[in-house]
Amino acid sequence: MKARAVYLAAALLAAAALTLPLWGFAMSAPQYPDETLHLQVARTGIVGDVHEVSTLQHYIGVRFPTELPELTWATRAIAAFAVLLLVAAFVGAGSFGRIYRTACAVLLLAFLAASAAAVQARLFQVGHERDRNAPIRAVRDFTPPLVGPVRVGNFTVWSFPHAGAVMLLGAAALSIAGARRGGGPVCPPQGRHAGRPLHMLVLLTSVAVPAEARTWIVGGPGADFPFIGPAIAAASAGDTIRVTAGVYREDLVVRKPLKIIGEGAARLIGTGAGTVVTLAAPGCEVTGLAIEGSGTGQTNAMDAAVQVLSNDNRIAGNRLRRVFYGIVVANATRNEIADNEIEGLRDLPFGQRGDGIYLYRAPENVVVRNRISGERDAIYFQYAPRGRAVDNVISDSRYALHDMFSDDAVIERNTFGDSAVGANIMNSRRIRIERNQIRRNRGVPGVGLTLKDCDDSVVRENAIVENARGLLVEGSSANRFTANTFHANDTAVTLFSSAERNTFAGNRFSDNWSDLVLSGRDSGTRWSGNSWSRYRGFDFDGDGIGDAPHLLLGPFERLEGSLPASRLFLQSPAAAGLELAARLSGRAPDDAVDVRPILHPAAPSRVRPSVALFLVPVVVAIMRRVGWTC
Repeated sequence: MKARAVYLAAALLAAAALTLPLWGFAMSAPQYPDETLHLQVARTGIVGDVHEVSTLQHYIGVRFPTELPELTWATRAIAAFAVLLLVAAFVGAGSFGRIYRTACAVLLLAFLAASAAAVQARLFQVGHERDRNAPIRAVRDFTPPLVGPVRVGNFTVWSFPHAGAVMLLGAAALSIAGARRGGGPVCPPQGRHAGRPLHMLVLLTSVAVPAEARTWIVGGPGADFPFIGPAIAAASAGDTIRVTAGVYREDLVVRKPLKIIGEGAARLIGTGAGTVVTLAAPGCEVTGLAIEGSGTGQTNAMDAAVQVLSNDNRIAGNRLRRVFYGIVVANATRNEIADNEIEGLRDLPFGQRGDGIYLYRAPENVVVRNRISGERDAIYFQYAPRGRAVDNVISDSRYALHDMFSDDAVIERNTFGDSAVGANIMNSRRIRIERNQIRRNRGVPGVGLTLKDCDDSVVRENAIVENARGLLVEGSSANRFTANTFHANDTAVTLFSSAERNTFAGNRFSDNWSDLVLSGRDSGTRWSGNSWSRYRGFDFDGDGIGDAPHLLLGPFERLEGSLPASRLFLQSPAAAGLELAARLSGRAPDDAVDVRPILHPAAPSRVRPSVALFLVPVVVAIMRRVGWTC
């Protein structure tokens, strides 16, 4: 009775296999993390996501099978096995019954082996007999295994036995068990070994070979893809995409580590809505592209040529034209932004433009050797500590560099020129500003360098030249200004009384209209060892240090600090008269004094020599009149 129950169950499983899919396939890709396409091979044909898969296969030249004659004889064979197993339940336990049951087991195993071979042959045909004129020719021939994965372009295709095949395997196992229970041999010796090649085939074909990094070519004759987007979809992590000269109108999202390299005049134009290139995976590189056509921030989004949302990327050597934001780095670290040319929307007011390079909540990023113009803030560190801005050239912007809440930044060897403000440092500590050229920053708010609520920083060896105001310090304490050159500024330094305990040493002040304007009283600023072209003292002992202290503030500069409109008369005879009267009064103020002025060869004076010679006897006559002698 037990043997009969076993065969009845085997017959039932074989009959059930006729109503269920026999084999299954699943397709997935990294760029579609939430979508998997499925196909099933059933008695009636191929079912599932047929339309989607056939469309994808068209691009790589795979001919989707519309007729499967193997299914006709397989269906008949399964129905026959269901009948044979049903008969085996009632043939008795004699020698005939044992031979009959053994034959059923052998035939069923042979059928399964033949079916596996037929499926593998069909899979080989699908991957090799392809249309060689397909749009995407970069995918090589492939052979999906009977069981296991295979890489086809950027897709991973899994093959596996479906419910119907599992039912048939169960029926075969039960028939073998029934043959043993009936006392007959499970199968002849050759039958026992016949299954081993099948098991070896399943084992070998289920091993996936790791994909090697490769280079994909976009555009031009013989290229793998006509556009960049499909190349990104087909590429694997670590691959390189080379974009040849041409115009590509598309927006790109990169979700795997790739190198995208433009060659020649490769021009990427966005759709005009949103960001053109978004890097959502770490370890990417985007170089050599001309990018334009971002959105213009109409939805309050940071529409950009390139938006970086991941770590350890490199964006270098690109030309970004007429974009809202050039490069945005948000919540990401250790990115390198180098050698890019960025130009903003010059036809819009500064308030309606984006920033050239904007780093938001992005620590430890490096911005080097970029050339930026026409932006609102050319480089903007916001909540971005330990950033580096080195060797950048910036012009025609509102702020050449803006730093807010970004401690420990290094700003070195940049050129900040022809903007409203050169560098604006706010609410930050321990900033290093060294060896920069800060020139010709003018206009209504024109300032070369502003420190506002900025403490414990070093400003060293900068050339601050021809600005409306060279340096403005407000609410900032314990900063050190050393070895800087302040030349030909309208006002070299503007100090607010809220700026406390700052030190100026070793700086050179030459040919500024005003060296210092003090708003309020000097709050402990220390001046020592600076060079002043306006110093009128002597060095009798020849040690290079003036024998008398240098008074930084004349009477007109003091008036200017409390009444800015008086600056209109700075170069007037009235200002010269006030200065002369202050010198002759003999009263020295106790603030804003350089106690050890350094003497250097004087820079060329703005006063013509003939005029200076004319003024000498006039001054001498006045001195004699009041009874003052050397």
